[in-house]
Amino acid sequence: MDKVNAMTIAGPERSSRAGSLIPLALLTVVAGLVRAGNVGQGFWYDEIFSLTHFFRSDWATLFTTMPVPNHHPLYSALAKLSILALGEKEWTARLPALIAGTATVPVLYVMGERFVSRRAGLAASLLLCFNMWHVYYSTDARGYSLMILLTLLCWFFFLLMMESPTRGRAIAYIAVSVGALYTHLYSIGVPGAHLAVALVLAARGGERRRERLMIAAVALAALVIALLCYLPMIPEMIRYVHTEGRIIGTREFSGRFVLGLLFSWASGTDQVLVSLPLLVTAGAGFFLMGSQNRVMIFSWLLPLLIGFAVPLFSHTFVYHRFFSFAMPGFFLAAGWALDWISRRLSLPGWAAGALIAVLVTMLLPELYTYYRLGKQGLRPAAQWIQEQAPGAKVISLGLARKVFQYYCPEAIALEKDHPLDRQLLSNSVVVFAFPWSVNRAKQQYLEQVCGPPLVFPAAGYQESELRLYRCNLKEER
Repeated sequence: MDKVNAMTIAGPERSSRAGSLIPLALLTVVAGLVRAGNVGQGFWYDEIFSLTHFFRSDWATLFTTMPVPNHHPLYSALAKLSILALGEKEWTARLPALIAGTATVPVLYVMGERFVSRRAGLAASLLLCFNMWHVYYSTDARGYSLMILLTLLCWFFFLLMMESPTRGRAIAYIAVSVGALYTHLYSIGVPGAHLAVALVLAARGGERRRERLMIAAVALAALVIALLCYLPMIPEMIRYVHTEGRIIGTREFSGRFVLGLLFSWASGTDQVLVSLPLLVTAGAGFFLMGSQNRVMIFSWLLPLLIGFAVPLFSHTFVYHRFFSFAMPGFFLAAGWALDWISRRLSLPGWAAGALIAVLVTMLLPELYTYYRLGKQGLRPAAQWIQEQAPGAKVISLGLARKVFQYYCPEAIALEKDHPLDRQLLSNSVVVFAFPWSVNRAKQQYLEQVCGPPLVFPAAGYQESELRLYRCNLKEER
């Protein structure tokens, strides 16, 4: 009888595990394929800057200096190892990002299945899988996809500790939290919020007060260890915030910025109509999350609010990518709502799947745009010059004037205040990206002397488009 009962119980357990492993494996393969297709495209500005200033630096410099925030120490170290092992290529510099971005999709599935339902986890992971910005970060030689993965794991282990703290979970929490913070400073809000949540719950008393204090101590330990890792870099970081961090700012924090962030998660674009369905779905999911698991909602929301406070009070420049750590939670909320709707309406599996497919389909246009345009036209422009204007003088202007030399070593990088004249422009090709980095008077002069530019558009950041002026002047001109 005992053997029969044991077999009866073990059978469904094995079936359940197999049922989880199959979608997990498929999600991992699909996520990898979606991201790997564009991993060899040309670098954009920030990638080249990170490569030339940090990936190529010696180990001592890599771990002790932070002259500009382009340096994501843990990612820089991983990229350096990848390049040392496989050679310096676009895909090798991006390999750690590709692995981290691919891994995030199945991890989100596991988290959704663990705390909500299998269908919620599947929906959330599929939405993340095809989100243009997550694919962008997964094919970017920067630390954003690694930050997303590690902060998601940080959130996961925190919730597990809140259920039942163990030594293994505490060690795992500290490891991923320190890794996240050492990848990007904006991750500080994640363990910081977890510390606050644990302390608030401990202050309320109850039989689990001691456990809550232990969890708070674990979060505090992660923050202290990360601070020690950054200790040699702090003076340079402070100096940057008070000088260049304010001067070169091209993004200001505002309500419009927050809306743009939500739109970017919902559709990869700022188009309201395309973003609205997923925004409404995620909003409903957050309501459900708040009513059913307050620890989960506050441990997601507080890191975002802490992140918002940084540019609000320091008046430094800010980009949407700084808050990418909160992206998985947005899709988990959407998955939660889709699961609730499916159960509420008693939808059959195919109907629930169709509902998820509709939202996923709305993400595909921007993903296609990214495949088609890429990040920035630095490499295509250099190839155009080599094929169409061999022997021409190449002049690069603006913010990207020096990084363009990565693909076009003969380019002359002119300083910001260098004047332009017809003699300088004669038989030349002039290139610049980020239009705001070249004053309007110079742009008008280039158009007057050289004619309209050849534009290499970019996906994601429209300002990353590259303009190429063909200035093969004749005497009479």
